Formats: sequence, C-alpha cells, structure tokens
Amino acid sequence: MPFCTHHPSPAAFLRLPSSLRIHPFTSSAACWFAESRDPTYYEVLNVPVTATTQEIKKQFYALSLAHHPDKNPKDPKASARFASISNAYHVLANTTKRAKYDRDHDIHRAAAVSSSTRSGHRGSYVGSRPPSGLSKRRGPFRGPPPSFYAHGGYGAAPHHNHPHHAQQHQHPGQEHQHQQSHGSDPSSFIHHNPVPHFNATSHFRTQTHEDTRRRERRRKAIDRATAEAAERGVDEAEYTTSRLLMVLGIVGLAWATLILGQKLEGPRSPPLSYSAKKAEEHGPVTGSTTTAGSRLQERREQHQEHSHVERKVVQSKVEQKHELQAKL
Repeated sequence: MPFCTHHPSPAAFLRLPSSLRIHPFTSSAACWFAESRDPTYYEVLNVPVTATTQEIKKQFYALSLAHHPDKNPKDPKASARFASISNAYHVLANTTKRAKYDRDHDIHRAAAVSSSTRSGHRGSYVGSRPPSGLSKRRGPFRGPPPSFYAHGGYGAAPHHNHPHHAQQHQHPGQEHQHQQSHGSDPSSFIHHNPVPHFNATSHFRTQTHEDTRRRERRRKAIDRATAEAAERGVDEAEYTTSRLLMVLGIVGLAWATLILGQKLEGPRSPPLSYSAKKAEEHGPVTGSTTTAGSRLQERREQHQEHSHVERKVVQSKVEQKHELQAKL
C-alpha cells in the first residue's frame, strides 16, 4: 500500500479525476483507492457499482458501437479497448461472476471509501455528518451522455441529427404528429427511430441491398433458363401449349372409354336369390307337406324364367357388339 501524504503535489492532484482526487485528512484506504492503476470493469463501462444488468447491457451496446475497430480503423488501441469493454460486460452481465468480481476486488468497500472521501471534502470539519434529507436515488437510464453523440456515436451522426436527441427536444405537437405518422406510414420509424441503440437507417439500407441482389439473381436465373431453351430450339409458349393439349387428349380418351363400356354392358340383371341358387344346385327337395312342394315348384319355375330372360339379354348384347364392330 503506497504512502499517502497529507499534502499531495499539485501535479498529482490534477492528473486524477475529480471523483478520485486526494484531499487533506484522508485515510490510507482512500489513498490506495485513488492510486489504483488498472480501472475496474465498472469504470471501463462507465457505470456505477449499483447499476442493474439492463443498464450495463445498454451501456455496453453504446460503447461497443462507438469503439468498434471497424469504425476506428486508424486507432491502434481500438481493438484493445473493445476487448476490455467485452470482457467487462461478460463479467458484469453474469450475476455469479459479478458477485465474485466484487468480492475479489473489494468493489463495494472502495466505493464506500470514495463516497466518504467526497462527503468529507464537502463537510466543514473532519467527521462532520452530511446534511440529511438529500436523496441520492438513481433515476431511470436515459441513454449515453450528449458528448457521446457529439463525438460520432451511432454511425458518426452529430448530436443534433440523432433521432433520440431530436425526440428528447421535440414539442408535444411534434410528438403527436410523429405518433400519427407511425400509424399511417409503417416505414416512418426509419427516420424517427425511438430506440437509440438501433441504427434503423443502416439496417434498412442493408436489407434494401439484399432485396435488390435477390431480385437480380432471380432475373438472371430466368434469363439463363430461357437462353438454354432457345439453344435447344424449344419455344416455351409452344411447349406449354403442347403439354396442355396432351393432357386434354388423355382425359378425353379416358372419358370416351368409360362411356363406351357402359353402353356395351347394357342394363345389369338382378342377382339370383340364395334359395333359387340352392334349388338349382341340389334339385327338388321333397317336403313332408304339400305346401312345401308347391313352393319349391314355384321357385323352380321362377328360376327357369329368370335364366331364359338372362340368356336373351346376353344374346342381345353379343349381337349389339358384333354390329358395333362391323360398323367400326
């Protein structure tokens, strides 16, 4: 732990930020916290130690867009800065890793020392109690500070042209007009984007280029297929017409065959009853009474008449078939 004097040099006093400047009557813990070399993950992401996971996530998106190596090709430290931002986010976004990191680095103790140092500097005497009744509750996260937009945040857009900044400073009448435009024009969010970390204009431009390339590929494929058909000497319109005529011819032939078969068969005869069939197979059956014999005789006569009619029908069908063949 380095030794801390009661009267630091002016140069050391100016090098440190205002939140970490060493003032008279400070403890050795405060000196150690002020002279820590490596910034904490909270300092890398520029969030307080009490920040929520959602606030850390929003700040990470903002910093990653601002310090991405692709947007800073001339900065040799951009890759290292972006890597440190990513490492800090991966630790602080995980509840378990964040708790372990806070415990290993005494984050809350250092924050308490820094807070007591600032309150001691504001007090009149050493050990004086800060005035009560002043609430230090954090308000809702309102996005990056104005300096972020001024230095090229979100696609190097100036602060006064950014949609988020314009929406914060627009009048109530303009807000109502924007709401109406959102309802009438679905694409109005491109120029009046309410989400600060989403570059709607860039995404819309990228998707438009993709749609154009997709249409161009489809058009080239159609032209290539047409050229190949022309090389083979096949006209696409004539080929489609010939296929349609072929299908219609097959359907018509099947329909004509069905109609001709029904005409050749003629009316169908009723099937023989079971009793008549048994009587024909086994002959007359003598019964014990005269009634049974008479019934059997009647059935036999009916069967003979039916057989005679059926033979006539078959003979007429054969004659019709011969006549049709002779005509064809």
